[in-house]
Amino acid sequence: MLIRLLTVADEMGKGRARLPSLADTDRLLAERLEIHLDYFRTLKRNETQQLRAIVRGLRVNEAQARAAIGRLIEEIRSSEERVLYH
Repeated sequence: MLIRLLTVADEMGKGRARLPSLADTDRLLAERLEIHLDYFRTLKRNETQQLRAIVRGLRVNEAQARAAIGRLIEEIRSSEERVLYH
């Protein structure tokens, strides 16, 4: 998904878009992958209490990732406006 956003940003901004939220978004998505891996490892061990904690972490990460992706999309949109009106 992130690569698609970057492709759109490149197309719209002709390579000139500034995307400060990109690093944060990338970090949160990588963190999400690690949390999912922990979830599946813990699921195999059948540790219910640990699973609950991981699910809470996934929810927190989801909210943060959604917000970061929203900011990234806004940055892409605003970079298009800057390019078009100059």
